[in-house]
Amino acid sequence: MSTSLGSVDIYTRLINDTNVTTLLDTDGSDPLIYNDRVLPVKMAGNKAINIYQTGNMSGGLEYIDINFTVNCWGGSLATTSGGYTNAINIQNAVFTSLNRLNKNGYFFVCDIFPPIPPQDKSENYNAPIGVRVRKT
Repeated sequence: MSTSLGSVDIYTRLINDTNVTTLLDTDGSDPLIYNDRVLPVKMAGNKAINIYQTGNMSGGLEYIDINFTVNCWGGSLATTSGGYTNAINIQNAVFTSLNRLNKNGYFFVCDIFPPIPPQDKSENYNAPIGVRVRKT
């Protein structure tokens, strides 16, 4: 139930923001943005975003307060030059798009986390963002 609270608004905002989508690879004409905990095993590219809930929703509060992570994948060492730079650029675009956004009664506050380098040439750079979603 709670995974749709806010995550759909995050996804909708990002998929409609050309400052974000132009930085991503596409699957045909669709930017690689996933509203899911796990990326597909076979993606059409390396520069992608996935959104998922990372915190619980307390039923004891008088307002909704949920934490999400937006992973900004910039490409791997093996397939993309500039994977680190790509990840940071995507991270900055997502932060600019979501931070302090008020949409449909939801208020978003973002945190930029340090980039996570790939362990080997088969993995991608990840520059995560924390998104705290509140609704009264």
